[in-house]
Amino acid sequence: MRQSLPLSRNTPKWGNWSAAETRRPASRCFFPVRLPNLTRLSGFGPLEDGWKGERVDPDLSRFLRRTLTLVAPLLLAYLLGTVYFAFFSETNFAHERLYRYQQEKIAGRAGLDTVLIGDSSLGNAVDARHFSQCASVNAANLALTGIHGYAGSYNILKQVHRRHPNLRYVVVMQTLDISLRDTAYQGYLRTMAHRRDFLELSVPEQYRLIHTVLSAVPGEVRSLLKVRWREQVRGAVARDIDPQSDYIGQEPRRFSAGTETPLPCRGINPDKTRFLRKIVTYASSRGIGLVYLHGPLYEERVRLSGEYVRRVNSQIQATGIDLVQEVVAVPEEDLGDGADHIRPGKKLEYTRRYCDLLTARGFFERGRSGPVTL
Repeated sequence: MRQSLPLSRNTPKWGNWSAAETRRPASRCFFPVRLPNLTRLSGFGPLEDGWKGERVDPDLSRFLRRTLTLVAPLLLAYLLGTVYFAFFSETNFAHERLYRYQQEKIAGRAGLDTVLIGDSSLGNAVDARHFSQCASVNAANLALTGIHGYAGSYNILKQVHRRHPNLRYVVVMQTLDISLRDTAYQGYLRTMAHRRDFLELSVPEQYRLIHTVLSAVPGEVRSLLKVRWREQVRGAVARDIDPQSDYIGQEPRRFSAGTETPLPCRGINPDKTRFLRKIVTYASSRGIGLVYLHGPLYEERVRLSGEYVRRVNSQIQATGIDLVQEVVAVPEEDLGDGADHIRPGKKLEYTRRYCDLLTARGFFERGRSGPVTL
């Protein structure tokens, strides 16, 4: 029988029991590895020299290794399948169908020289055909959603430029409260088209991206089950792309104004413009004209949020992008299913307003060649 080590002055002791008295080798270990140095990990002092624990019976060890060899790939395949089904299957959510729709638009259009990238405030406010005629360009509206954020817009810009290297103008439009949201690593994940998109990120950004995947899977699965429940039990119809509006169809319900409060300055995310800076760097290094517009917003909310607008404008201008500081304030009767969604019947009118904002700044003056017929 191996003797216990004598207590030292540094060994903790409670009553008649001490850590040193608990270090006895086990008669049988039930794991196919050597026993860990628990004393050292606990900070109770060094383990006895020469004692390394015991191994399990060879047959049991072999059985456990074979079981692990079989189960581990199945667990990995299950995890990868869950991630793909939750994040990338276009049959699940409207924003995934929208992303595939925009990719098809990039591949199917010829001679694009102007793209509009952003979120649903852009998708519901600007008609690409009318905008092209107004600005004398060949434009495509490649709006995604608020989930994708600046990160999704950055990936879309890279994709369209690879397909259309003669791209000359990029218009970024995001809703005003985007600065209150988290940095859109999930949006970057959903829109990666090549491994280069992952490798170009810094190591901390890659870590954040991987962490986003692992932490978001449970929530995505719950959302997916909720969607399926609504479709199967309640007979709800998933929103799909409306060809007439060139975007996700709006819900029947209309925005109803209540008691409005100003957008909170204290909630502004200082890291929010991380991917907007990447957009600016990408465009400027390739000689692409770039401008930023705020999406439309309910007029009362705009009126109350003057200080917030000033701070957000300063944050955006710090990236070096050309910013149109005016926020288009929208009366309640012109809104659709959200405070920043123009109702379909007013889309052409607001397309003209945004086009006028840009032409007044001379944004499209370089290399005009007359109206474009689509």
